[in-house]
Amino acid sequence: MNEVVLAAIEDYKLQIKKGKTNTQLIYEHKSKQEEEKEPIETSNILIYVDKGRITQVVYNLLDNAIKFTPDGIVSVVLAIRNNRNNSKEIILSIKDNGTGIHPAIIPNLFSVFASKSDTGTGLGLFISKNIIETHGGHMWGESNVNEKGATFSFSFPYNMKV
Repeated sequence: MNEVVLAAIEDYKLQIKKGKTNTQLIYEHKSKQEEEKEPIETSNILIYVDKGRITQVVYNLLDNAIKFTPDGIVSVVLAIRNNRNNSKEIILSIKDNGTGIHPAIIPNLFSVFASKSDTGTGLGLFISKNIIETHGGHMWGESNVNEKGATFSFSFPYNMKV
């Protein structure tokens, strides 16, 4: 998973540089397991998914974040945490401090053609969510509380013994 995220980030850093915007792209991977006695290694998280499709999702989410953040920060966090069933899951979150999610879009955020953008088809989030759910994961998006922008995340079950 780390390899997919790093490749996407490097591609977008080049595009940002060519576009001469002031967008900063930050990446961190960490364990969200404060109760763990030993840190969980997150630099080589392995999951069994269609790498091409997950790459498509990561690129789509980064593309959206950068498109709606012409001057600001886009941060990408890859982490491991306990889910509601107390089993491990990996989670990738892409947070920006751009324009945020238009209130009219929120009820239909992952629907076909849900977009307030001047570019694109409005299919990216719909397709991305379907890819994640087909792989047994979950995807969600929300406006950032008490700050500008939005955060989009997806998660997958993670078996550390693999």
